[in-house]
Formats: sequence, structure tokens, C-alpha cells
Amino acid sequence: MLEIILLTIGIYLLLLIVGRGIFELLIKDPVIRGYSFFLSPWIGVSIVAIWGVWASMLGLTMNQASWLILAAGGVLTSYTLIKKKAVKTSISEQLLVGFLMLVGLGFNLYPLLSKVGFATTISLSNLDPISYSTVADYLRTHTVFDGSSYVPFSPTTWSVGDLLHYSYRWGSPLLLSFFSSLFVLPAFKVYSVLLNLLFAMSFPAVYLLAKYLFNRKLHSSSSLIIFFTYFLNSTLLYMLYNVFFAQFVFSGIFITSMFLFLMYVKHLRFESWKIYPLDIALGILASATSSLYPEGLFLMLLPIFTWMTIKIVMEKSLTYIKTLKILALGIIINPYTMFTAIRQLLKVVIASSQATTIGWEMIRFANPMEILGLYNLYYSRPLPEIIAIGLGLVLILTWIVGFVQIRQKTAVLSYLIVFELTYFATKIIGQNFFTYHRSLTYTLFIYSILFAIFFDSLIKLFRSKKIKALFIVVIMGLSLRSAHRTLYQFYWHHEVIGKSLISLEDLNRSSINQTFYTADVFMGEYHLWNRLWQEYFLTNQKIVSKQNFTTDEKLILEPLPVLAEKKVLDKNGVKLVYQDKIWENEYYVLGYLNPEAYDDQNLNK
Repeated sequence: MLEIILLTIGIYLLLLIVGRGIFELLIKDPVIRGYSFFLSPWIGVSIVAIWGVWASMLGLTMNQASWLILAAGGVLTSYTLIKKKAVKTSISEQLLVGFLMLVGLGFNLYPLLSKVGFATTISLSNLDPISYSTVADYLRTHTVFDGSSYVPFSPTTWSVGDLLHYSYRWGSPLLLSFFSSLFVLPAFKVYSVLLNLLFAMSFPAVYLLAKYLFNRKLHSSSSLIIFFTYFLNSTLLYMLYNVFFAQFVFSGIFITSMFLFLMYVKHLRFESWKIYPLDIALGILASATSSLYPEGLFLMLLPIFTWMTIKIVMEKSLTYIKTLKILALGIIINPYTMFTAIRQLLKVVIASSQATTIGWEMIRFANPMEILGLYNLYYSRPLPEIIAIGLGLVLILTWIVGFVQIRQKTAVLSYLIVFELTYFATKIIGQNFFTYHRSLTYTLFIYSILFAIFFDSLIKLFRSKKIKALFIVVIMGLSLRSAHRTLYQFYWHHEVIGKSLISLEDLNRSSINQTFYTADVFMGEYHLWNRLWQEYFLTNQKIVSKQNFTTDEKLILEPLPVLAEKKVLDKNGVKLVYQDKIWENEYYVLGYLNPEAYDDQNLNK
């Protein structure tokens, strides 16, 4: 448990060191600078991605680059701390937001803390961590241009080529590799802690965006509404517990970019092509997104272009075309990743326009109650249609009331237009439920904000503590009930890299260097999570698994030993009987089977 806590604190401090200096240099608004403790880590994430890509393209591995990135960020942060001027800030408000952030983080880390007790990867079912961890470990000693060739008897390396040379998602594994290198830990130990911390870091950004949007002072109790409808939102928790790493990296950067763009619209003059600090800040976030989550560029940039178009049409002036400076700076910072991001985005658009089978359980299209996490989208039966429609209309009305209360309506409307068009394109035109669902989870923060602003207006209208308390209790009850259903599933039905899988590191450290089978070649697929993580831990070994058996079969010239779990020696009608063991520990055994284990019948099974 202590390992998890120390790792969480360490990651946050490192992001502060890397990001705070640049944040202070680029953000001039004294009120916003007062919240640099919460916002600058997102600049840190972006800088690690950008500098990590630069270093890798120059031939530096992350083991080499991580210390250079930390040192450069540390110098800038030290400089700004020395030169720092006093800024206006509310200590009580920061303590409240920080406290809620820690409560939510503890809620989501609870299964890892209580059921496992040490830093490792835990997932509701999704297998993404295998790819990200494999590539992150690979990048500690290689660059992003390596890993494109097929390596016989090494099925794990397939994911390296997939992330680096097909989806071009360099930044996310580089971010994971950065912390893995600095803490000298395998990436699987960092993955879940980093993922949960990234989601926790997005909560203050959502709260501060809500505060910035409101025309009047946002009541402190509104933070509770955002906490329950965003941070404990069961729709988001499902994605979090399914460990979609790049999504939560992008989500926080996206929210921060919207925040900075609203500042940009409010403070900057568009008569000149002069480059302002906010231009650079937004360019940094766009450039980072191009490698962290290329598909996210659409949601980040299209609302900005929509706002620019609306302003040009409304004011009949081309002045606002200077907003394109943001895109230009993103390209200048790294033209290569911006180009590959656009290419990847086109692939996603084409794929999303088709209703295809993606190997994921069918998720129904969410109604407003499920968007706010007040009713569970996954583990509750659908609400009766008449109730869903009635409650949905009420919630839509609250969002409209909230929208009426905000400043910079044109800019926010530009985001909402893009969001709604995205839902329409994925739900109605493409009928791709999963792409729709992911698009919704990127963007539902805005509905939480509008709902919180409605709540703030409500309590100021009635000025009744009883009404306020009743409203919060109802929202809290619905949210916790819904969140608990998802947490319950995660707590009792998760997959984890436990002691048995980790024990395979003993085999890597042994003197055995011959090629061997894994048991699934004989038994068939009996546990995909274990099989793939076995391959991860056996990266330094030459293995033949179900994944690469047909590819490498022609290279096998003689009988090979077989690695199997001791508790799974009899499965799917196949029983493994060893006649000569060459290595074993408490959980696994490696050795030669009786000759009949190699007949065609068993191999076909």
C-alpha cells in the first residue's frame, strides 16, 4: 500500500517540476496562475510528450531523455519560483478542491489498495495495458523508429509496431516510459497508479473551468455537484476501470485546452499576427495531443475553427482567421506528429462511419441521466421509456438554464455544436455504438459543468439551506448508488497482474535460453489476460504461444519444452503430463511433455 501512495505522490511532483515553469511563463492571468498547482501538471504531461518525441526522434532512449526532460523542466520551474509574484488565490477553495480530488482518487484506487496491496496493473477486462506497458518498456532502450520488423518467437513485439508504426500513438507510451525510467520500475507497476492520478487531475480542471464560465461567484457547494456528476460519474468510471490510458491522458489536456481557449477569446486582440503566450500554450497542447491521442485533435481543434467561422460570419470580418496561429504553432512544434495524427484521424473517421464488430460488449446509447452518471448505463436495466424521456427533458432544461448563466456563450456553443455533431455522426449515421460512447465520455464534463451552474443559480434563487441540502443529498444518493454498481464489478471481477504472473521474472533471470511453448498452444485459449501477460514477462525469452504459433511453426525443427501454470494442467480435454522438468517455481513449470502431447490431435486443440 505504501508503494502505491509514494508512487502517486512522486508522479504528481514530477509533473509539477516539469510543467509549472512553462505554465507560469505562458499564463499571465493572475487568478488562473493562482491555481497552477492543479493546472500545471497538465502542461507537464504535454511537455513530457513533446520533449520525449523530440528526444526519441534524435535517437535518445527514454532512459537517457527522462533525466534531461526533468532537468530542463526543473530549471524553468526554479526560475519562475524565484521570480514569482504574489497572485490572488483562495486557500480554502484550493483545500476543498484538493480534498475532493484525494477522496475521488482514493475511491478509484480502493480495489488496488485493498485487494492487491502493491503497485501493479488492474483492469475490469480491457487488455490495453499490455500494449502500452510493452511499448513503454521498449522505449526505455529504443526509439520510436524502432520495432517495425517482425522478431521470430517474440509475440510481444507485435504491439510495439501497432502503437508506434500504425496508430502513431507515441506520446502515451513515452509518458508511461518517462516515469518507468525515473522510478526504475517496469511499466506495469506504474500504469494503474498513473491512470487513476490522471483522471483525478482532471477534476480540478473541470471545477476551475466551471468557475471561470460562471458570470457570478460559483458557490463552493457546486464543487460537490461536479464531484458527483463528473468525478464519481459511473459512465466515466466504466472507462477508467477498463483502463483506457490514452483517453484519460487526452481528456485532461482537452479540458485544459478549452479553459485556455476561453481565456484566449476573452483577453487577446485579433488585429495582429503577433504570437502571444496563450497561442504558444494552445499550440503545445495541440502538438502534444498529436502524439498522445491523435484522434483527439478533431475534438480539440474543430470547436476553435467553428468559433472562428461564427465570428467571421457574424462580424463580417476576416480578423478572426488569425486564430489559425494555434494550428500553425502546433505544426511548427512537431510537424511530423501533426501529419501522422491527421492521417490517423482519417483512418478513425472511415472506421467510425461503419457499424462494425469490435469485440466489445454492446453498450446502449446513453440518456441524460446516464450521461451525468445518476443512473448506471452498464449494470442497471434500462429505465422505462416514459421515465427516461421525462427525466431526460428535465435535465436538458437544467443544461439550458446553466448555459444561459455562463459567459462567452459563442465559444462554449462552438464546443457544444461539435460535440452534438459527433454524437449524431457516430450514433445515427455511423451507428457505431463504441465510438459514440467514447466520444460521449470525452465530452460529458461540459454537462456536469452546466448542471452545477444550474444548481448554483437554483440555490441563489431560493436562498434556502434545506433546498440546497436536499438537492445535494438526492444527487449524491443517485451518483453513489450508480458508481457503487460499477465499483462493485471492478472490485470483485477484475483482472490483475498478481504474484503468479510476476513470478515469471524468475524465469527471465534464469540461465535458460532455449525456445519453448506456452500451454495454450495445446489447450487452446483458456485465459487471454494470463496468456498475454505471460508473453509480456517473457519478452527476453523465445516463445511460441497461440498468438504466433502459425507464424513461427515452420521454424520449429524439434520438440520444445512447454511452460504451464501448475493449477491449469488439465483443460479443454487436454492433460499435460511432464516427463522432464527443467524449471519450476510455486506457480509455473517448464519442461518436456510425454511424447503423446505432441501428436496432431493435441496441437489442433
